[in-house]
Amino acid sequence: MTDRDITTNELLEFLQENMVTKEDAKSFVTKDDAKSFATKEDLRVMEHRILDHMDDKLADLEGSIVARQRKEDNRFRRLLEGLEKFKVLPKDEIDAVRAIQVFPQITP
Repeated sequence: MTDRDITTNELLEFLQENMVTKEDAKSFVTKDDAKSFATKEDLRVMEHRILDHMDDKLADLEGSIVARQRKEDNRFRRLLEGLEKFKVLPKDEIDAVRAIQVFPQITP
């Protein structure tokens, strides 16, 4: 045997000294303690509340992103109008750039 091998007697002695008995375990959690634990239904309700809250927050975020994109598109459209007005770019190129906007405008 090497130094690391454990004999059966050593193992049994260790278990007798450190093993938890049924009587020892009864004092860990009583029935009254268990009543205060969350039930599956409690957890299900909490999960739905969290998911609803996350849905609301994601909808708010999406709304603010769309608002920012619209503002950016308005700035971009005004820039294109200036470029077209001062004939910096030909009309066909300006129309091609307008087509790639996030919220394209219908041009008359």
